Amino acid sequence: AWRAAMARAPEEERRAREAVVSLLSREQRFVRDTKVRIQSEIFSNYFGDLIWMVAELREPIAVDVLLDALPTGHNAAVGLARLGEPALNRLLTLSRSNSAPDRERSAQGLAVMASEDGRKWIPALRQVDVRATLLRLGTDANPSTRLFAATGLETYRDGEVRALFAQLAADSTDCTSVQGRRVCPVQRLARIWLEKNR
Repeated sequence: AWRAAMARAPEEERRAREAVVSLLSREQRFVRDTKVRIQSEIFSNYFGDLIWMVAELREPIAVDVLLDALPTGHNAAVGLARLGEPALNRLLTLSRSNSAPDRERSAQGLAVMASEDGRKWIPALRQVDVRATLLRLGTDANPSTRLFAATGLETYRDGEVRALFAQLAADSTDCTSVQGRRVCPVQRLARIWLEKNR
């Protein structure tokens, strides 16, 4: 429907793209400022569709809006990957932030860029930066950041990645108790990777 509408009025396309990005930004502010949880299925579907639509636009002005949307899931991360270098540069900057949530968002976005699908949007020379940053974030103090970094490194098979996974497999600092059961997502992912890649 979007492409058909734009084909009929190409002069309005730029304004329409900006309006959609702006709408997602406003909706995110509403959710954040009112501290409303997205509990309504209708609103949740609408919000998810809006993120998907912005991701599909591949609009460089959407980098920060999609970064804010990362906690909502995969669509925002894929949208960032599709933006290529503008998004990559922003994620690399966030990876060095003193803010744990910023580093976590960086690892989440870079993990998709490191995936087999995500690599097609990143120039080969810049993929080295993605891998190196994920290796660094793999030792971050925040377990969620380590988990995203490890997920992004799963497709690599080199010695540095193996050494990181061996370190993570021996580290139980991410373990928590969920309903009386010990859960260690980073450690588990690392042990599975090592088992598969003997």
